[in-house]
Amino acid sequence: MSIREYASVRRWQSKGPILAGGTVYALVLSPSEDQHHPLIAGTPVGAFRSLSRGALWSWANRGLAGLQVSALACSSNGVLFLGTLDGSLARSVDGGYSWECMPGLQDCGSITGISVSPDYLKDGTILIGTESAGVFRSTDSGRTAKPVNFGLVELGVLCIACAPGWPTRSIAFAGTVDGLFRSTNGGRAWRPSGEDLEGLSIQAVSPSPDFTRDGTLFVGTEDDGLYRSTDGGDTFSAIGGDAMDQTVNALWVSPDYRKDHTLLVGSAGRGLLRSSDGGESWTPVLEVGHAVLAITGDRESIIAGFHGAGAYQSSDGGLTWEPCAEGLHANAFTQLALSGKTLFASGPDTGVFTSLDGESWSPIADLPDLAGLAALAVAPSSGTGPAMLLSDVERGLYLSEDGGGTWSQVLDESVSALCSAPTGGDIRFLGGTTDGRLLSTGNGQDYEVTAPFQGEAVLRLATSPDFASDGIVVAATRDAADGASPIAFWRSHDSGSTWTRLLEEEVNLLHVDLIADPAREGRITAVLDRYCLLEQDDGTWARLPLGMGDPPVLAIAARGSTSESYLMVGTTLGVFVSGQGAGWNPMMRGMGYAPVLAFAPANGDQDQAVWALALGGLIWKWDRRD
Repeated sequence: MSIREYASVRRWQSKGPILAGGTVYALVLSPSEDQHHPLIAGTPVGAFRSLSRGALWSWANRGLAGLQVSALACSSNGVLFLGTLDGSLARSVDGGYSWECMPGLQDCGSITGISVSPDYLKDGTILIGTESAGVFRSTDSGRTAKPVNFGLVELGVLCIACAPGWPTRSIAFAGTVDGLFRSTNGGRAWRPSGEDLEGLSIQAVSPSPDFTRDGTLFVGTEDDGLYRSTDGGDTFSAIGGDAMDQTVNALWVSPDYRKDHTLLVGSAGRGLLRSSDGGESWTPVLEVGHAVLAITGDRESIIAGFHGAGAYQSSDGGLTWEPCAEGLHANAFTQLALSGKTLFASGPDTGVFTSLDGESWSPIADLPDLAGLAALAVAPSSGTGPAMLLSDVERGLYLSEDGGGTWSQVLDESVSALCSAPTGGDIRFLGGTTDGRLLSTGNGQDYEVTAPFQGEAVLRLATSPDFASDGIVVAATRDAADGASPIAFWRSHDSGSTWTRLLEEEVNLLHVDLIADPAREGRITAVLDRYCLLEQDDGTWARLPLGMGDPPVLAIAARGSTSESYLMVGTTLGVFVSGQGAGWNPMMRGMGYAPVLAFAPANGDQDQAVWALALGGLIWKWDRRD
């Protein structure tokens, strides 16, 4: 069968998201009627766009370089601005349908906030708050930006806002980890604002729409509740009392505040709180058990974004709320595994979910209290369920021998990579640490520890499907002290006892996946950067670009038989297939554009079903037998 026939013989079947909703870091609602008031949500997996005020969402990542969207803003004429956790800045002039990446901000860390000048149509000014480099100012709509930190003694900026009144009074506020700062010259220079806020971590700032008359400003803090100023930021007083959560993440002030005195607070522990008397008294209006991270809206509707609970919408000024998560799947699932007929999916902060059909998923409820899940491996078990080993970024390794029903901590080690090894019945796991050690266990409890990769962080581990007979393990590592160092590839033929360093490869993108290809006696096939790396029979290596614009390559799987074998790769554009790298063909029927992060199983025969995990936690199945 030709590659083209193999790729087109079946369609991918959408099984839907593992979990609807997800985390919404930022929200903005455009005032542009010509663009149908696009609503943009910034999430850990990119931007989503709604033209129905949240009733239906779709991807909005076209043109974006960074996908962890942390900040959003919009001008009065509908120009959208977007910032990410990796410090990239982008702009959209078509309502979020596509984005243009702006030049990067040097050594800024994450972009924490963006605010657009009220006089943007004339001055083209935006202010950008950053995690570690203070405030940047652009007067050409983001094309260039310069740091403007004169007087800003704390460069850890958490939020930023331009007050109404520009250009007559060009006042702006920057909330930092050590108080609030005010600029009276459009962000060029700063001074502390309000001695009452000195030393407080300011997470949200929102001036009244009538700021030029009433001088009213609301400020939310990380640990000290809500404050209000009525003199333009000279003095502040705490408001809300016992009704107010001490952690305020987001604020929204009504466009008609002068008449209705309505504002909303998004908190960490008490959900959404509403006041209709300028902050004197408060009523809880929505509590779903998750922190509120963002609020946006206008006279017609208000939308709130949550950590882990998607978005909710109100059409009556915040009195009542309804979920609005259809098409919004913003969960950062990154790993997919298959044990028998059971699928397992996990991510750094999603927990672990299981499914028998890829459509109905259930969380493993009794997981240990994790700071962050670094790696997961699943192996068949003859007991009451699959054996599972997971690594927490802070607390080490946990083992379950009954499919996640019970857990025990087995090692206090910083493990960055895990894999299971097919052994024909026993539990067999291998783990790699951030300092180059290898952990090996034959029962899940007792570990042999060696140090074959000393000084290097283990990025990936994989075993041959024939591990029980050939003992082949492959690994990818990188210098733990140098984030720009090459990636090294290794192989062991004796179950990890001894290793050979095969190759070092310079990369621009820090992501790698690899397999020990059973069709080629365990030789390594890897994907990294924008190409596939193939170890050839003579010991040389071939670098095989995909073409199609050479998208970043994220995952690899192999399907083979005694007569033919195929390589599948998951990219930011979808799935491609090749006969050992000899030309690539799209394998996207039914899937279309879907960045694919992982396959399960990674190795199989050519007729075995393939499961794919796409960005946001979407699950796809490709099966020649259906």
